[in-house]
Amino acid sequence: MKKQIFVLAILAIIISSCSGDDDTNTNTDNNTIIGTWILESTTEQDYNQNKESTPIGCDTNATKLIFDKETIVTVNSMVVIRDGSKLCVSGSSEEITKDSIVLSKEDADGNFGTFPPPKDIFSYKLQGDILTLTDQNNDDFVFKRAN
Repeated sequence: MKKQIFVLAILAIIISSCSGDDDTNTNTDNNTIIGTWILESTTEQDYNQNKESTPIGCDTNATKLIFDKETIVTVNSMVVIRDGSKLCVSGSSEEITKDSIVLSKEDADGNFGTFPPPKDIFSYKLQGDILTLTDQNNDDFVFKRAN
């Protein structure tokens, strides 16, 4: 009789411990890159100004990264230099690895897409709600997770 009560008690514990499982993903993990990120600061000199020190219409608050999944990012309003002029451009990534974000690759003719060097490949570091991208000139771009 004692064995039967003991077996029933163990069985009840096993059943009750499995019944509360919840497989829904609330995506509250601060270690995921998925989400929207807004540029807070950069070490790049005169990021949003042209040679005449006038704004080019792409301020730091306009620069956003949107990761819908961990392998593709959409970039809104990033300042790049093309043919000696600063431009405010948007586009999507070509590739994301655990160490880098490749925004555009060189084609067979030596041309780059929307994001010319040094803003074609970034290394990145994710720490909670802060994402830091570093371009090939070693300029940092610090993004904060949007709420």
